[in-house]
Amino acid sequence: MEQLICVKEDVSKQLEVSQKQLEKVVDDRQALRNQLEAVVITQDLANNKLLEVEKTSNQLRTIIEEKDEDIEYLQVALKEAQDVYVPQKV
Repeated sequence: MEQLICVKEDVSKQLEVSQKQLEKVVDDRQALRNQLEAVVITQDLANNKLLEVEKTSNQLRTIIEEKDEDIEYLQVALKEAQDVYVPQKV
């Protein structure tokens, strides 16, 4: 009978230790989930920012191309508008 009581106490202690370990694992898992959620949110924000930067970059590239075309047009127009000096024979 005494042996059974000792075994029961040992099992109870092991059960308590196991329950504490389980609680710690559950707490750790929740902490990891919270961290993962924070990482996902940060990643989403970074992706949104990247999309904004790409959009702005494309807009600036388009503006540069338009300005380059304007410059080329103005250079051609300037060459055509310049009077060419032609010396006259006397």
